[in-house]
Amino acid sequence: MKTLISVISEQTIPNLLLIQELKGKFDNQLFITTRAMEEQQRSQWIERAAGIHENSVRRIEVDENSLPDIRNKLLHSFGENPSGFYVNMTGGTKPMTIGIYEFFSKPGNRIVYVPIGKNHQEELYPNPGCDDIPIAYRLNLMEYLLAYGLYYQSDEALLHPKEFTAVFFNDFRRKKFRFNIEPRIINAQQNDSEIEKVYYSGRWFEEFIFTSVAESLQLESGHIALSVKIFRDPDSPQHDNEFDVMFVLDNALYVIECKARVGNYHYIKDNMDDYMNKLAAITRDFGLRVNSFIFTLTDIENIAGNKYPNIEKRRRILGIKGIVDAKDFLNGDIEIVNYFSNEAKHNS
Repeated sequence: MKTLISVISEQTIPNLLLIQELKGKFDNQLFITTRAMEEQQRSQWIERAAGIHENSVRRIEVDENSLPDIRNKLLHSFGENPSGFYVNMTGGTKPMTIGIYEFFSKPGNRIVYVPIGKNHQEELYPNPGCDDIPIAYRLNLMEYLLAYGLYYQSDEALLHPKEFTAVFFNDFRRKKFRFNIEPRIINAQQNDSEIEKVYYSGRWFEEFIFTSVAESLQLESGHIALSVKIFRDPDSPQHDNEFDVMFVLDNALYVIECKARVGNYHYIKDNMDDYMNKLAAITRDFGLRVNSFIFTLTDIENIAGNKYPNIEKRRRILGIKGIVDAKDFLNGDIEIVNYFSNEAKHNS
């Protein structure tokens, strides 16, 4: 196959994955796109994430709702007997799917589909129903975010070595995470050292989760970040959003909000609603399949009491994957990897 064709849609990851997976195995690329996708710069995002010079890939712009227009544009561009094309049909409207498949399902071409959130290709032509074709390529965090037109900065300089934080965590766990008896947390704001003030005010918990996740999942550098500031404009002095821990595992994005404590009975539901609403909103920027979690040292069910069912109902409605709280951390030696392993299996 000499030319890889990508059908551009709002979901950019399947296109980026196949471009990276097949890099070096094709001579040319081509995007079949629409005016809306070009106005949103989806093609440019894919080029940028793949390390391709922006606007260098040829575009064929079609009317996504007009089968005659799609057929005419393809015929004008390729003639009646196109050959030598590897077509990724994951994106596009139904008329685009019909028109593109109909046009390229000819000898010498291959048509595939990359299911959203999966790491394999399914062949549609010429051998539909054959074994799935694995995708070995694994995106890093920068590639993932660039594919959605986003940039990030992170601060991964630990305020204390991870061993120090682990000792503090275990000591605090022996106190059953009772904040009112831990003097280093109680007196954090009175600390003369700005570093210690920030650390004991909550940064220690973020660093503990960050280092624990990185080690548990054996994440390579560039696949996980701490204190992530998201920018739509890389030259803007003000970031658009901020998240405590963010990482990519098997081409899926995971976001963790670390809240050492989330308030007493009177405030816990409102606080949890705020955290969950923030996490739910990120799907607009990061694609359909974002795995979001809240990690806290508050015993949510015990503190929330009769408000807990509403919190849990809200979590399910908003698509928050899980809340890991004090009960989990107090239950023996917590295996953080277990909270993400089930999601990772679904991406295979």
